[in-house]
Amino acid sequence: MHKKLPMSFSERHKYLLLMKSRYKKAPKKEKHILLNEMQQVTGLHRKSIIRLMNAPSLTTECRPRALHKDDNNLCGRRSAFLLAPA
Repeated sequence: MHKKLPMSFSERHKYLLLMKSRYKKAPKKEKHILLNEMQQVTGLHRKSIIRLMNAPSLTTECRPRALHKDDNNLCGRRSAFLLAPA
């Protein structure tokens, strides 16, 4: 029996970029078929794929969190720049 290996992030990104142009040009009935195919290939949920196909870009940008002087609940990633030597 063949074991299915998960796609890496970069492979999935390349595949979805290729499929996005096909998805945008397709009529509604064909979009259903394309969504089924993308769901099988990537392993992503259908709603996630629809969001990615309708988004202006496949990448998401993180918004920086506002820092306050009295904020003691910072995680390591957010507080690393505060602790780094200048």
